[in-house]
Amino acid sequence: MTLELTEKLRKEFMKGLFQIMEDYTNVALLINSCHLAIDRYSKMEQEIHLSTTANIPPPLRLSTEIETTLKKENLIEKYSGDTQQLLFRQYLVSSIAIFDSVFEECYEILITENEQQLTEKQIGNKVRTAWSNDNLIIYFLDKTQLQIPNIQTRRIKEAFDRYKELRIIRHSIVHNKSILSEKHKKQLEELYNEGDTESKNKSLKNSPFYQEGEVKLDINRFLSVRKFIYDLMMYFDNALMEEEEKIKAANTI
Repeated sequence: MTLELTEKLRKEFMKGLFQIMEDYTNVALLINSCHLAIDRYSKMEQEIHLSTTANIPPPLRLSTEIETTLKKENLIEKYSGDTQQLLFRQYLVSSIAIFDSVFEECYEILITENEQQLTEKQIGNKVRTAWSNDNLIIYFLDKTQLQIPNIQTRRIKEAFDRYKELRIIRHSIVHNKSILSEKHKKQLEELYNEGDTESKNKSLKNSPFYQEGEVKLDINRFLSVRKFIYDLMMYFDNALMEEEEKIKAANTI
């Protein structure tokens, strides 16, 4: 790789990292709002009935509007459980979508660099099938040559396996109501079995999600997943940074 190419790829990872950290700030504020609401309704002496649809202007109401009215105890239960669970899951899904976009931008950069004869439409077609048959992963490994299995900071293939596990977890949230199907479990098992001992220790097959068969998040699990995603994105960026420094050193000789 050239110095210019590594800088372009790193820029995409930095943009992604900034976005997931910025998104967390907004989620943290919403979590704080949940705790403020719990505290407010726990201390409230009078009974209340809160409608989720009463204030919707008539022109914007659905033809089959279903009104939900919540009492004080219902509100405490919702803010303590379902509402926070939704925030946790949406952050996870959004973060993986951002990570997807980072890889797809990098894929497009690598294709543009290495296949200059392709038209914009042809490049777009390749990017649209990035995740089919591991197209993006195979191309990334081939064109960057970052994979050095015996070096701890350059086990890129294994890092991609961990990312594929995250995509499986995301799929279960979006498409299966957060339940890990037998197919999801089998996919996690296959990725786990492909790795060596070190790789297996980092696998999401070891997570409570696999054991419980459901992506159920409390605050600690949510923060653990957040850190997992951040560390994984940093792993790729650090590998590129090492390559960047290597190129700079070679250019000074």
